Amino acid sequence: MSRAAVCTALLALSGCKIFVKDEPPPCPRVSVLEDASKLVRFANGGHSANAIEMSAEITKYRGSCFYDKDEKTMQVVLNVGVDAFAGPAFVEGPHRVDYFVAIPAFNGPEGKKILPLKLDIPKDPRGTHITDGDVTLTFPIKDIKKLEAYEIFVGFQLSPEELDFNRKHDFK
Repeated sequence: MSRAAVCTALLALSGCKIFVKDEPPPCPRVSVLEDASKLVRFANGGHSANAIEMSAEITKYRGSCFYDKDEKTMQVVLNVGVDAFAGPAFVEGPHRVDYFVAIPAFNGPEGKKILPLKLDIPKDPRGTHITDGDVTLTFPIKDIKKLEAYEIFVGFQLSPEELDFNRKHDFK
């Protein structure tokens, strides 16, 4: 091998690092808020097992993210999955529940999105599974090294009574 070839090879190897792209930052952590992971809706203000109209549970979420280093923003796309079941007091027809996606690091409306979800629940013990389409959040990131400050929470938007019921009952 000639000296010129060896020098060229060494020069190419020493400059290899300039071709390696920076690792993209990890996606923000996403968690289902335990107190808001389930919904039990009662008919006509009842609170017995026979008065349960429907129940639902957030069973999964999937997502992806993209960090725009020029704009210093993070875009997160989530799909949320819900299992829903008819109860003894179920009335057929479409039902609606609301769920939220929240980033506590932001106050005000930019920190929380409340999203409606239509549930077509069969009066069948197997219930149904619904996956909500892509929910997109875009938010500024001041310091990508402090990504843990931008944790995202998902849960049902519960009434005070529904939240109280969840806190009094252990679903595990």
